[in-house]
Amino acid sequence: MNQKQKRPSPTIGDFNKFKKPLEKEDIITYYTYRKISGTLCWFFYHLRLKAEYVASLSPVMDFIAIYFIFQGSFWWAALFIQLAILIDCCDGQLARYYISIGKKERGKGFGEYVDSIVGVIGLAFVAFFIGLQFHIYIAALGMFTLMMLNLTSAKAGMFKDTRKQIYDNTKKKIFGRIKGRIGLTHDIQRFLLTAALVFSRVEFMWAFIILGTFWWMIKFRLYRNL
Repeated sequence: MNQKQKRPSPTIGDFNKFKKPLEKEDIITYYTYRKISGTLCWFFYHLRLKAEYVASLSPVMDFIAIYFIFQGSFWWAALFIQLAILIDCCDGQLARYYISIGKKERGKGFGEYVDSIVGVIGLAFVAFFIGLQFHIYIAALGMFTLMMLNLTSAKAGMFKDTRKQIYDNTKKKIFGRIKGRIGLTHDIQRFLLTAALVFSRVEFMWAFIILGTFWWMIKFRLYRNL
């Protein structure tokens, strides 16, 4: 009787093969969180979690962080804000691995949808409650900045190919041939918000607000004719 050959258990290295290439990844994330995302993918795989369920964990991390902000446990809040970045690295990486071994990822669209609302809902509330530690108008400005960043991205997201061409051309003019995504990405936004929380320095919130406003206005100008 022919028995179906059992597939060997994947190693951390197997998952590392499916991380985003530098050309498509935020340059900071590639050299930090992508170094350990394979380990977390290995862990999720052995928990039998599909990629779409892993994607749904990112906003959960944000709301846990908000809970700790309310409790005054800022270091714990910072940990979960950063953990959301790491989990965000894993869902796509895990999905690509499953596809490579012939497992169709049902609910892939759901995972992408969850990814798209992380910045709109979870991180927006994180920005608000971190800003609230300083003043209500700082909280409002922080939340407004994040909402505008996501709204301008959402509009441009309807024209992915054209947006990529505009981005690539602009990046080449300013930064030359440097590989990796450059800009005020979600990961850099989280770094600034985490720093404001951990060090209790309003300057980091102002940096987030000023850089964020500058960035969404630049995007609005670049993509206004799409």
